[in-house]
Amino acid sequence: ALSIMNALSYKEIAELNAGLEKKVVLRTQELADANSKLTSSLSQLEQAYRDLEYSQGNLVRAEKMAALGRLAAGIAHEMNTPLGASLNSLKLLQELVDEYTSSIGAPEVNEDDHRSIAAEMEETLKSTREWVEKAAAHIRTLKSHTRALDRGQEVEFSVLQAIEDTGMLVSHRLRLSECTLTTA
Repeated sequence: ALSIMNALSYKEIAELNAGLEKKVVLRTQELADANSKLTSSLSQLEQAYRDLEYSQGNLVRAEKMAALGRLAAGIAHEMNTPLGASLNSLKLLQELVDEYTSSIGAPEVNEDDHRSIAAEMEETLKSTREWVEKAAAHIRTLKSHTRALDRGQEVEFSVLQAIEDTGMLVSHRLRLSECTLTTA
């Protein structure tokens, strides 16, 4: 009876063991499938992260180019204004020179008329000089911001002057934005 009971118990244990092994194989397969899905998801996430980094890099480059474009447009505007005014003044000065030249020896033109024309010429010349000096100041400011220094080279500078120079470079954008730069 003990042998029969042992045989039945052994058979029952063998069946339980076979059932457990089937469950282990099934669970192992389920874990392998889940692991495969996780690996696939991780791979997709890593690719999405790389794509995001690439897009972010492109966005930063695009923003830098846009900022550079706005700066260039502002500088062009700031340079165009004094140059355009200078060209206008030179045209007016040429007209005054032509008028003065044609009036020499004319009986209806007196000495006061010549003085008046000369005064206008002097005023126009002064105005032209101021506009050209303004353009030259813009160029000096640009050059001061683009100067290359050797590694480790120290240069003293005025922080206030650097801020004012930068303000002059971006003054067009400040005006368009209805902003002002105030230094104390």
